[in-house]
Amino acid sequence: MSEYHEMTKAAMTYLQSTDVWADELFDDTEYAMDLDRRNVILEGVQKRLRILGFEYDDSDTSSIIKELNGRYRAIGISEGIPKAVSNWIKESIPANPAYRENLYNLCMALEMSLQETEEFFLKYYMTIPFNFKDRIDAVYYYGLKKGKEYPEIKQMLQTIESWTNEDPQADKATYMVQMDLNEIEDDDKLIEYLKEHTFSKERQFQTSRAEIERLLGLNAVVAEKEMDSREGMDDERNHHRIKGDDDRVNTNELLRVIYGFDNQSYYLGENKGLQRMAKCDTLPERFRKRFPRNQEFSDIRNGTASPEAYRKAIVILKLYNYFGERVLSWLAENKNRSIYDFQE
Repeated sequence: MSEYHEMTKAAMTYLQSTDVWADELFDDTEYAMDLDRRNVILEGVQKRLRILGFEYDDSDTSSIIKELNGRYRAIGISEGIPKAVSNWIKESIPANPAYRENLYNLCMALEMSLQETEEFFLKYYMTIPFNFKDRIDAVYYYGLKKGKEYPEIKQMLQTIESWTNEDPQADKATYMVQMDLNEIEDDDKLIEYLKEHTFSKERQFQTSRAEIERLLGLNAVVAEKEMDSREGMDDERNHHRIKGDDDRVNTNELLRVIYGFDNQSYYLGENKGLQRMAKCDTLPERFRKRFPRNQEFSDIRNGTASPEAYRKAIVILKLYNYFGERVLSWLAENKNRSIYDFQE
């Protein structure tokens, strides 16, 4: 496997280029605050139902649920609308992007084309459509592109669920997998291709995991140097080294440095650390939810983390790497100054 594919490298470069996104940060924060006050998925469903000719009172979510129930059964989902999807609409609960089938099935129930599904993901689920190395995403992409009915898609999903001991080829870039899927015309050929080039949920995000491990190693070195530069911290850091003799990074210790407090919930008081951040009403809820803790990094290493955990872990590690390296550079140039002068 090549260390990084070009598309992933481009995303990493974007995070490093503060001149690209820094000026837009506060505008984006205000936009996200506005989204917190709205039920974005309901807005998307309402708009789509109007296009399909269904008339209703905007405040009457019960009639929308009833309509969707019938639509789910019409496409072949006999149990009707799942509770999770009902909660998106009635309770304004955001969609969980980890449960991809729920996302795609709502789009199918609303008779969306491939392009309309992509747009709905971006505008209303606010997540990326079609990770082509994900087997579930690849099946829905192929099915929607070929105009397959839901029972045909479900049959293919049941086939891939039964696979064990898979060892797919990991060196093909994601965009190349999409190009290959565009050329496949036969369902049996699709299944064989998925075995060779796509991953189960547990085997996804290999490039992201490699990048996170790389950043953990870099930041462990930076964090130890930063903490040793603080007055009175040398003895304590000798007992709490961030990188052990086995080269394994203690993520809890690293996060203690990055956040400035212990991130484990059972150590936190009522007004400290992540609890304070979770209640901060000047930041959008989607920024505050599920901030990376030790458990998220454990899940990443085990391949069980949500896509959101990967994204937030990379952002946190990139930001600290940017900040920490500049602190150390400043200290090297100002040997008679302390880190607290830099912070001021």
